[in-house]
Amino acid sequence: MGMQLRDVWWTWHDNPDVEGVASRLWLATTDTTSWAAVDWDGTSEDRFTVWQHGPRRLWNEAEIAYAWWTMHDRPGPERFGLTVTATGESTWLDDSDQPVPLIGRPQDRPVCAPNSVAYGRGLTSCSPGHPGSRSRRRPSLG
Repeated sequence: MGMQLRDVWWTWHDNPDVEGVASRLWLATTDTTSWAAVDWDGTSEDRFTVWQHGPRRLWNEAEIAYAWWTMHDRPGPERFGLTVTATGESTWLDDSDQPVPLIGRPQDRPVCAPNSVAYGRGLTSCSPGHPGSRSRRRPSLG
């Protein structure tokens, strides 16, 4: 996911000092303008609460990256490559003709990726732009 979600860091926080939360996943942009917190109550294996704020919807981006990864048979690190040139770098899967799509850089793409082959078949993981919480099914983070 790090290849697709540029300028984003993440960390797990087990047993946070929050009532009803057994574990929390934090995602945030390195410029600190966007963040997401994913809370798990420790009782249900497939439900969690997502809070996100800022111009980038980081959990939506993480869902898109996860869907891309599963659509490509959950590739391990040995299937990825990196090409570096004088004008920049690009990451690819299996062959340099198959670039790994970047997700969520607001300066050159919409906050929510369009439904396209690059992001998966008919993905609709974009949400309305409100910063509140919502319950979602918990994906396996492989």
